[in-house]
Amino acid sequence: PLTSRPTTPPPRTGPATTRTLTPPRGSVRTAMPTATPKTSRTVTGPRARSTTRSPALQVPEVQALIADRAAHMDHGADHYALLGIAANASGDEIRKVYFDYARQLHPDRLAALNIPDELHVAHKVFAQLNTAFSILSDSKRRAEYDALLGRGGESAQREEQAKAEEMANRIFEAEESYKKGELALKRDDIETAIVELKRAVELNPDEPDFTALHAWALFCAATDKNAVARQTRATLEKSIKRSPKAINPRFYLGRVHRMLGNDKEALDLFRDLLFDKPYHAEAQAEIRAIEARLQGPKPSGGGGLFGRKR
Repeated sequence: PLTSRPTTPPPRTGPATTRTLTPPRGSVRTAMPTATPKTSRTVTGPRARSTTRSPALQVPEVQALIADRAAHMDHGADHYALLGIAANASGDEIRKVYFDYARQLHPDRLAALNIPDELHVAHKVFAQLNTAFSILSDSKRRAEYDALLGRGGESAQREEQAKAEEMANRIFEAEESYKKGELALKRDDIETAIVELKRAVELNPDEPDFTALHAWALFCAATDKNAVARQTRATLEKSIKRSPKAINPRFYLGRVHRMLGNDKEALDLFRDLLFDKPYHAEAQAEIRAIEARLQGPKPSGGGGLFGRKR
């Protein structure tokens, strides 16, 4: 059967890779300001930021960061205050800050640090940061948001906050469905996987990992791979075009090509992927399997003392 994570090719249905969650209508990564709760757009973090990536925080620091950002949310902080940036922050500054946050607060990292989140506070904080980034990284949506803040008034703020919370909930629910779909693939429960992954894509269609794994699950479920190959490739190529550095879309597209006999295309994708993630074990295994097949069986009787012709 087609499984999600086999140890050797044929393909596994999902690579063991840490993802960075992508918010709707925007994708990229994060920096680590802290600040006191504010309800205005006044910058709450340092004004000048280094271009180097912030060091990974330890457990107490991550827990303090979660509590600090949650306090900002409770006090109705706007998107600028929540991210800890100035109202005139550049797009590059916004991306750096967001990706530093994502690196510290991503659910995978919290799990690795054994930080419990029974009340889903950390998930809500991370989802709200995603929402803030998705709006402020889009020039049109940012202008609309600035206009809303300019009009002032508690009703406008409450309306925007309600929209932000709705979006945050969608991101959280999408992530949960994605995890369920991923686990279903591990169990070879393809039907359940497709249902859960479809829901994840519907809730957050701009997350490349969601669309990639959903496309891969549909491909695995198809009895006639050639019949669905064109649509599968189109979906994965679209995800790659949207997020060129995303790992999973390239990995699954490589597997599709390999299963269709397009070894050269598969090798190119796997090798390109390893430039961005050198220790991707599954891509390495795929490359070894393809190269071994291309080399063909080793000739017998040609080596050793008794194998040589005299």
